[in-house]
Amino acid sequence: MFTVGISVCAVSRLMCMTQRCHCSLAPLKCFSSIKSRPIDPPISASPEFRSFDTQFALPAFPAFNIDEARQVNGQDVTTELTDLTWRCVATDAELLELQEKWELLFDANPSHSPFLAFGWTVAWLRHLAGEHVLRILILEDASGALHVVLPLITTRRPGAGGRMTLTNICGYGADCSDHLGCLFLPQHETALIELVFNGISRFFAPNIRIELNSLNGHDRLSDRFELKFKQAGRYARPSLMHHCPSLALPDSWEDLLKSLSKNFRSQVRRNINAVMKHDELDTRLLEPEEARSFTEDLIRLNRNRMDSTGRTSSLEDETLRAFLVEAVPYMADKKLAWMDVVEDSDRVLAGSLNFIHGKSIYYYMGGFSDEIVKKGPGNVLFAEVLQRGIENQYERFDFLRGDETYKYRWGAKDIVDQNLIVSPGGLARGYAEGGYSASYLFLGRSFTFF
Repeated sequence: MFTVGISVCAVSRLMCMTQRCHCSLAPLKCFSSIKSRPIDPPISASPEFRSFDTQFALPAFPAFNIDEARQVNGQDVTTELTDLTWRCVATDAELLELQEKWELLFDANPSHSPFLAFGWTVAWLRHLAGEHVLRILILEDASGALHVVLPLITTRRPGAGGRMTLTNICGYGADCSDHLGCLFLPQHETALIELVFNGISRFFAPNIRIELNSLNGHDRLSDRFELKFKQAGRYARPSLMHHCPSLALPDSWEDLLKSLSKNFRSQVRRNINAVMKHDELDTRLLEPEEARSFTEDLIRLNRNRMDSTGRTSSLEDETLRAFLVEAVPYMADKKLAWMDVVEDSDRVLAGSLNFIHGKSIYYYMGGFSDEIVKKGPGNVLFAEVLQRGIENQYERFDFLRGDETYKYRWGAKDIVDQNLIVSPGGLARGYAEGGYSASYLFLGRSFTFF
């Protein structure tokens, strides 16, 4: 009894000493104006991964067969999955070797968010993930083909002994990605939650805190994962919600115009006419090889717009700029990006970056110069992209994160991405929710709270 009392008191004292803090950058998806300003300091497009020192790295995990998952969790999955094996990718070299297989899996399912693309994920790991340990769970068959990928990392936060850890999904953060989750072959849609839960259960102990941020609202992933973890006795709750307005595209551009308010419809038509009738202005869809210069133009537009309004752009952060300079050319090369501009004879005066996959278009970022602000270049570029999307039978235009008024003027309706926090049940729950990390010998056993 004396030993138990000492341990509980020790954990309680530690609990008071280790507080969590959260910070985020302001959203970057906005149109903006331009002044003449270079990108500085210079950007290195492909730095090394920033992983933990080996002394802090988590242990490697053995291969795991789906039959064992069924026995461990007492749940059944379809019989045709018994030849699939879970594996944890824990090194940068292993990850880079997966590129071709990852891209095949991504292309196989039109429901995948573009922010799950291989090049986007790798660029995020290089530039925005900070110190981390890879914990990318893959489900593969005997030939090595990928069936499911859940891209996770474990990071450290300041805490007692420097041991506070948090596992999250690759790509999280206010300024980079929405609609996260996992990649999977379409035939696994029914068993997906069970499969992913089996993988997480094998590679992460029940006392590990996991946050799955920005889970895709279109697939209701947060609700489905929350139910599964609760059924298994884990504490799971949604935390932050991210509104991502989305517009269902009609059969024709005229149908879309008719759905707008009379005033806004007239404004859009005036803006289009103002640009189209201008002798020196033209609109153009850029080629993939122009992606680097296009990205630098958009970065410059955003930074200088914020300067002119007295605010600080999140793109003042060199790492975020470097991330975009690496990620956008990859997306363009893989035919996952549309880069539209309004230009005169030798300058880009406005630009819009949209990602595409399956039957959906995702508006990511745009900007325009002061010189043409009165011509409404934002509306002109939206009109260009929406018309092209309708003509090519796209079904949805996603404005992504943010509840800015202009999105709803186009008729968008909210889709909600959610963060899901999964913590231990029972005694460990309080420590996980508070973000405390400690290990103690308690009744002859070592307990770690995250």
